[in-house]
Amino acid sequence: MPFSLHPPGVGAAPAAAAATAAGLLSNTFALLSAPLPVGASTPPARLAAATAAFRALKQGVEPALTVAAFRLLGLLPSRLRGAVWARLTRRVSLTFSNVPGPVRAVAIAGRPVTGIACLVPTAGSVGASVGVFSYDGCVTLGVYGDAAVLPRGAAGLADALVRELDALCALGETGEESRGVVATHDRARGLRRPESRGAMRWEAAWRKDERQSLSSEASSVSSGGESEA
Repeated sequence: MPFSLHPPGVGAAPAAAAATAAGLLSNTFALLSAPLPVGASTPPARLAAATAAFRALKQGVEPALTVAAFRLLGLLPSRLRGAVWARLTRRVSLTFSNVPGPVRAVAIAGRPVTGIACLVPTAGSVGASVGVFSYDGCVTLGVYGDAAVLPRGAAGLADALVRELDALCALGETGEESRGVVATHDRARGLRRPESRGAMRWEAAWRKDERQSLSSEASSVSSGGESEA
């Protein structure tokens, strides 16, 4: 999971112009690995376990240590760097990234932007990726993966994620289970669902078809230490 090391607000309008002038904008982030809550039997339990794991990682020393380790990794010869990276990624199931986007619709050169997808590359032996992007009141999931890793395909994982979110929001509406569920529902309130799941499945399938070409792109990125889970 990529985790930005910038202070909150840096890079976000209207702070972006000031940050650019001060030389604060960069692609500085750490790659953190957290256990997937596969042992939890209910959506609230999985949410609580994942939240606790991510919070502990972000508040600990792992981000700074990871950045230092990847800088050292970048100094190694390419063959040795590739071998070390491949060994590290064998312990990773998937890459996950959550990117908050503009809360209101924006335009580029006078043309409105109707939607944005977050497409996260993988590297090494990581065979699946999930990207979450929020824009103008809508959340988009971008999922792709190797058929050997996702037997039901990327669409199957995308549908499972949607079902999990639906279950959490439903519990939040009734006030059941835990405060974590209610908080999730509060954040989701007002978000509109995609017009059809067919569009989501189409996007996921397209990403799977593009897996071959994306592999070379991801491997070139990995030399700079970009993608893990």
